[in-house]
Amino acid sequence: EYGFSANRVIGSDFSQSAIEVSISGAKARGLDIRYRVMDATAMDELENGSFDIVVDKGCLDCFISSSSVKGQGRIEEYFKEIG
Repeated sequence: EYGFSANRVIGSDFSQSAIEVSISGAKARGLDIRYRVMDATAMDELENGSFDIVVDKGCLDCFISSSSVKGQGRIEEYFKEIG
């Protein structure tokens, strides 16, 4: 439908309830998506290069509006390859 395929899709959100809604929606559509509750400003558990593509729906603003130096520093770390 979108012109590409993926071997593994991971969805994440800070909210457990948002994850539960997403799991329900994926199951209803027969999609194989793994979901994790995580803070996008503290994803130290993921190795660099974990993803080939990232689709953002409102996450980047949490980095930009973060008052923490750690949160703001993540922009450069996560997106250094795209400039």
